[in-house]
Amino acid sequence: MNDQIGKHPELVRWTAYPPSGGDPAEAFSAIQEIAAPDYAFTDTVVSFSGDSATTAEQVHRVRDYFESIEIDHECVHDRRAYELEFHPRMEANGFWKDAMLSIVRALKEKGFEMVLTSVKRPGRGSHKTMSGGT
Repeated sequence: MNDQIGKHPELVRWTAYPPSGGDPAEAFSAIQEIAAPDYAFTDTVVSFSGDSATTAEQVHRVRDYFESIEIDHECVHDRRAYELEFHPRMEANGFWKDAMLSIVRALKEKGFEMVLTSVKRPGRGSHKTMSGGT
C-alpha cells in the first residue's frame, strides 16, 4: 500500500471573481502573474528575545510551496470568473496554507472577490464543496 496516501496535502480550489466592469484580459493577466512559479510575496516575521522584538521580512516564491496553481476559466458557473486549484508540494508541510492565503490576499488587493469552493484530500474521495466568500 502507498504510505503517502493520507500524508499528501489536500487540493484546494478558489473561485476568483474579477472586479465588475474590468477588462477580462487584464483580470486573466493579473491571475497569471500572481499564480506564476516565480511570483514573490513577503511576510513580516516578528521574533522576541526577552523584552525586545525583532522584525524581519522574508520573501517567498510560489514555487517554494506549490507544484502548480492551475487556472481554469471553463468550469465555473460565472463566465467572468476563474477557478484556481492549488497543488501543494509535499515538503511544504503546513506552510503552504499561509502561502495560499498570501496569494488570495494579493488577488483581493487587485479587486478580486475570492470564494473558497472546495477541498480534496487525495485518496479520500471527491472534493468537499464549500460556500461563502472572503
